[in-house]
Amino acid sequence: AAAGAALLGGELALHGATLEEVLLCALAGAIAEVYQRHDVVLLREWHGRDQFADLDLSATVGWCTAAYPLRLRLGRRAGPCEQIAAVMRQAR
Repeated sequence: AAAGAALLGGELALHGATLEEVLLCALAGAIAEVYQRHDVVLLREWHGRDQFADLDLSATVGWCTAAYPLRLRLGRRAGPCEQIAAVMRQAR
């Protein structure tokens, strides 16, 4: 928790970035640099059990995983804050 708070402190807090968006940005940036790519496509996955006020999933058994491809373009000359802002726009 402390490491996550440290990552999201300062200027990132002003942008409203989540820890997932910061990590997506770091991963996409590393892949783009290593493979000399402008765009990076990742498979984004989550538990798929979103909270709905009128739907009770407490008795549901099994996986409800949801996944979809996410294409990220960070910009070659953008600084870290601009890259995170780009990820936020593209991932939300």
